[in-house]
Amino acid sequence: MSDPALLAGLEHALEASPGTMNPNSVLEDLPGWDSLGHLATIAVIDEQTGVTVSADDLRACRTLADLLQLCDGAPTS
Repeated sequence: MSDPALLAGLEHALEASPGTMNPNSVLEDLPGWDSLGHLATIAVIDEQTGVTVSADDLRACRTLADLLQLCDGAPTS
C-alpha cells in the first residue's frame, strides 16, 4: 500500500517527521511507538482503510512494511 494520506497519518500518529518513514523503518525506533502511539496508529488505520487492527497484531509488527501488510488485511510473519 502506498497511500500518501495513510503514510502521513501514520507519521503524525508516531511522531515521525514528514517524509522520514519508509518500509524498512523500525517501529521501535520511532519516538511515538508507545501505548498512546499504538492507539493512534490503530485509529489511523481504521479511519484510512476501514481495517480493524488488534493490539496483538500491532505489537507483532517490527517495521513499517509489517504495519502496511496489516492495512492490506494480510497477516504479519
